[in-house]
Amino acid sequence: MKQMQYEHIGKIGHLPKRMLILLALLVGAVTTTATPGSALSQQEERASQEQEVYQRAISLNLQGEWAQALTLFQQVAGSDSPRAAEAAFYVGLCLENIPDRDVEAFQAFAELRGRFPEDPIVQKAISHQITLAGMLGKSDSFYQEFLARQIGNPDLALKREAALSLARLGDERAVDGILEILREGTADQKIVALERISDFETGIAGELVKEAVTIMTGTPLSGRARTLEQSFIAQEAERARDAELLTTDRQSLMDQIRRQGETWTDEELLTQGLYLVMPLDTFVGYLQASSRQKQRIYDEFFATRDTEPATPQNELEIEFRRRIEYAAEYYSEPYRAARSRFGASDWLTKDNVYAPWDARGELYVKYGQPDDVFMVQFNVEEWNYSRYQVDFTVHKYKVNFYRNAIYPGRASQWDYAPGFVQTHFIDAPRFEYWPGRRDEQ
Repeated sequence: MKQMQYEHIGKIGHLPKRMLILLALLVGAVTTTATPGSALSQQEERASQEQEVYQRAISLNLQGEWAQALTLFQQVAGSDSPRAAEAAFYVGLCLENIPDRDVEAFQAFAELRGRFPEDPIVQKAISHQITLAGMLGKSDSFYQEFLARQIGNPDLALKREAALSLARLGDERAVDGILEILREGTADQKIVALERISDFETGIAGELVKEAVTIMTGTPLSGRARTLEQSFIAQEAERARDAELLTTDRQSLMDQIRRQGETWTDEELLTQGLYLVMPLDTFVGYLQASSRQKQRIYDEFFATRDTEPATPQNELEIEFRRRIEYAAEYYSEPYRAARSRFGASDWLTKDNVYAPWDARGELYVKYGQPDDVFMVQFNVEEWNYSRYQVDFTVHKYKVNFYRNAIYPGRASQWDYAPGFVQTHFIDAPRFEYWPGRRDEQ
């Protein structure tokens, strides 16, 4: 048997050359036809694995396990899977549901739109971005601009969603969109649009209320529009009464902005500082305004007082913010000794902190660093501003709520008529900036 095998092999070696070439081609053809089947098997296996991961992620998402689902959706979204676009959408959705990750969610939807611009799921991504922008736009104008652009979206549903979200921020660019919804929107959209009117500035809101009453006359929502009008009128009357009281009663104003606590937010520090430098009626308007209105009042106040308008920055505003930070840091130390039984609430003590700084901080915010400081007696200093021709006697650790912590200094008592320094330098809101002298220590 072995001999026969050897003889057969030997005979192959003596085959004609043409036959050998044909045999080689035949073997190669068999090998080649086997390869595609193997590759196809690998692709099917990978697709099956991706489908399994995707379904697992969907299950976790339905269970509210957002963080775990996010990891799996990111895995599928980063592949070339047919489910990649859907997985990318769920990446944004998971981030949206995880606390404090709204910014990342907005960006994830933006990346989805960039990668799959023609996919139908893009419309859902934009809808979620609009909702997120309505929340994030309160502190970042970038999202307001995004919503303003979406008001021009050719998709009517997205256009109306953008108008409602932008109105929530009090942005007047949403006014036309709100009116369009009141005229032609669905019943639910009209109800939301009516609610959003109160988010606009007073003047704009008043005009919108009138328009809403006219548009809704004879419709099922006419009663709701009338109720809104009556509520708006009542609120305006109450605001007018409050403004009059706050402007005439300084103690009522102080009671509204004072609070107890040693930690102050930037917004609270800003309010305390503006009280010291803004005209009283301007400050009362600022205090009652919405966030957007406050920013406008603030910008207008400093724009009209820009000491160097040719430069891009407002030096006066920069100086003001530096002063309130400095005052809060260096003039907020609580008084550790026993308090006076008179005006006890004025003293900055461990358990009785009603302001971010004492009377020295008030002077510092208004006038900057004094030219000279003298010790007059225990916890009492003399602050001399020779550049303004005025000096003050100021109590350390005591706030000036009751106007009893800052008085005219020894020189001012002789140089000015009685009451002049109190009225023109102490009681009156004022901001003096000496650009030739940077108040830095």
